[in-house]
Amino acid sequence: MTRFRLVAGVCAVALMIGGMSLAEDPPVKYKGQLPAGWRKLGLSDRQVQDIYKIQTDYRTKIGKLQAQIQQLREEERAKMHEVLTPTQRERLKEIRGGEPLPKKEVAKEREAVKDKK
Repeated sequence: MTRFRLVAGVCAVALMIGGMSLAEDPPVKYKGQLPAGWRKLGLSDRQVQDIYKIQTDYRTKIGKLQAQIQQLREEERAKMHEVLTPTQRERLKEIRGGEPLPKKEVAKEREAVKDKK
């Protein structure tokens, strides 16, 4: 009988601890900065957190788009370099003071040199 009580007690404690972990997690606290003058609007804490969450979501989306823009700019530059002759590319390097070509262009130049050999 004592073992039964002990097992029942351990199970009860385990259920209580398990129940605590199933309780709602505290809401996530977002960080951000309100636009100029918005503090004077008397926003509630909930409104401030909603604004911070919106900022976080959109900054993530904007960051992804900026990465795409950067990739498109690199592709554009590489395609522009494809139009130039090898002599013009060398002259461009001289004009720029030895600034390297885009990575894709360097790879194509190496392939062209290998093909000539």
